Amino acid sequence: MVAPLMEVELTEQPARETIREQVKRSLVGQRPGLHDVAHQLRLGARTLQRPLTGEKATFQPLMEEACRQLARHCRLRHLFSQISTRLFLSRPSAVSFDATGS
Repeated sequence: MVAPLMEVELTEQPARETIREQVKRSLVGQRPGLHDVAHQLRLGARTLQRPLTGEKATFQPLMEEACRQLARHCRLRHLFSQISTRLFLSRPSAVSFDATGS
């Protein structure tokens, strides 16, 4: 009964977001394909592709965007770690930046 729940999830938010998040979770040591992500979401590949087609999206650009987002996240974590080390802080989470620049 998991598949019907996943189909509901794909219709409640843009399929692109659901699929992009699953790709990011799957990017540990491999580059998952459409069939891999569909399997992890307990869907058939066509069932996964259907809402993407409805949103005029394709899997490959989603994969590339997920990779870019993950790379940015890793660079930021690395940067915070370096800053905290240079400032002799106990943990990287002690470094925070205000979006207003203050």
